[in-house]
Amino acid sequence: ILVVMCNVFLGKQATLYRNPTTVFYSFTSLIVILLINVSSSFVLVGRNHPSGQHWLSERRLPFHHFHHSNFAKPRLAFISKKSKTNGNALNERKQEIDNDQNSEDEDITSEKSQNVRYRARVAYDGTKYSGWQVQSVPNNPNHRTVQGELQKVLSRRFQKPVSIVGAGRTDSGVHARGQAIQFDLSTHLNENNIKELEYSLNRMLEKDIRVWDVNVAPLEERDGANYRWSAMKSANKKLYSYRFCTNHAMSPTMRYTRVHIDVPLDIDRMAGILKHFEGTHDFRAFSGAIEANEKKRGTNISTIKTVYKVDLVEEGHGLYRIDFYLKGALYKMVRNMVGSSLEVCKGRMEEQRLIDLLHQKSSCADNSATTAIVFSRKDNRTKPAPPEGLTLEWVYYDNF
Repeated sequence: ILVVMCNVFLGKQATLYRNPTTVFYSFTSLIVILLINVSSSFVLVGRNHPSGQHWLSERRLPFHHFHHSNFAKPRLAFISKKSKTNGNALNERKQEIDNDQNSEDEDITSEKSQNVRYRARVAYDGTKYSGWQVQSVPNNPNHRTVQGELQKVLSRRFQKPVSIVGAGRTDSGVHARGQAIQFDLSTHLNENNIKELEYSLNRMLEKDIRVWDVNVAPLEERDGANYRWSAMKSANKKLYSYRFCTNHAMSPTMRYTRVHIDVPLDIDRMAGILKHFEGTHDFRAFSGAIEANEKKRGTNISTIKTVYKVDLVEEGHGLYRIDFYLKGALYKMVRNMVGSSLEVCKGRMEEQRLIDLLHQKSSCADNSATTAIVFSRKDNRTKPAPPEGLTLEWVYYDNF
């Protein structure tokens, strides 16, 4: 093309010079080559931009909601691939089984207590999450947890690692309306800063997780000393609710928050069976993975728990709710209680067997005496109730 254009301009070949078609294509080729060179020059300049980003890529925009000089401004709108990778690795790191105990009981005179402790309420739809607690699952980006998502956005917000502790763990598919969390920051936030933080967190989080009632956690006096508020140890009791439907068919809109019982159910008998769980009992036969966790930790785990009250509430139109007021629950404990009660009510398990498992007693053949025996989960052959019906409704504190 260059040779032809040179011949045209220099007029060395008269036939080419006189041909209008040749002249047209030659000038068109020249314009295309010039455009390609100019575009290439801009691309090269953009790659060497001092900001470290391509000039055509998404810009790092300031978050306009945070205008206070003493409040760290985040870069929320666009984050480079490298920073995203580092953030995921940071928040998906392996945590020990007892990581919830970290920074729980330090005295206010300790070095760690120089940070400011904040607390908040969290509500979430657990359908798409693998439970509450962060877990290490390499090469699986779909393995998301509620705790992991919260730590990720807090770490992005303050541009440094931020860990949170929850009042309790929930299984995969289980929901929460009044979960409580705590996290420590080196920054003291005033009332306006806290409101803006709450707003920004909810903008950064997925729509199935929401944070609310963020505030500074107060000090607590225990045994003559002042300790920082603890999401776990400061809790007085918890309320779990399990929802189910006994109609011939259940609305599809309820499929993620309620379980359909497809066999006739004696509700009065169900209410009576559930009352057996009230009081302080050994729930080893109604918990999951106790033996495995004991072997992993190398220590025994207490399975003695207190259930203050169990109520079977009729919500109308074939819908029911079971409310469990308790101090604390073992892994899958509430779901196992519901599952065992349903099996007894359906006639697939003897009620006396449930009582024996609960009270850790074995009846003699002549019913003349009972002997204490330790039952484990394998002695309870009933399955836990499905997770979608369970919700952590509220965690109760003295002043929160």
